[in-house]
Amino acid sequence: MKWIFAWIALGSSALVAMDAEPVRLLDKPEALPLALSDEFQFRKVLVFENDGRSAVSGLGGSSGRSNRRKGLNSEQMIDFEAKYRNFGAVSSLDRKERQGQYFTFFWRVDRPANLKLRLEYRQERLGPYIQAREVDLGEVVGSGKTELTVLGDDYLWEGRVSSWRAVLIEDGRIVGLASSALWN
Repeated sequence: MKWIFAWIALGSSALVAMDAEPVRLLDKPEALPLALSDEFQFRKVLVFENDGRSAVSGLGGSSGRSNRRKGLNSEQMIDFEAKYRNFGAVSSLDRKERQGQYFTFFWRVDRPANLKLRLEYRQERLGPYIQAREVDLGEVVGSGKTELTVLGDDYLWEGRVSSWRAVLIEDGRIVGLASSALWN
């Protein structure tokens, strides 16, 4: 009887995972008209860079003092975030694939709307060239959280994200906007 409930729970979680919209990498992001509204807003933006220099090898019971001597970060929250992002990465290839920048956007919508969230960004080695990643949020209202990443080969070959802009798009118009200080 326990196994039946376990299989039902596993099947329902798989359906929820399949329902999530994948992130699309846009080849040529088009310029959209700006129609900002107070009904759409970004509440908070978190950017975490997993560059491989964080304390990811927390096994073996080493003390904080030895971690500082090795050049690892002594801030516990940043160490936890790195361990969280690298959890399950066994080989060095797994850890390299998880190196990159993680963008977490917390947003709020006051009325029902069919939205897309687009992250436009520039990377160090590409100069002024703008890339974009987009995810369909669907019909949403209230608060939400969306995570977009620049990982693996994109990060290792093209460098860190030097400037970025996140936009909420409704019917081909930008209705919400958040950007880094270097975005112009």
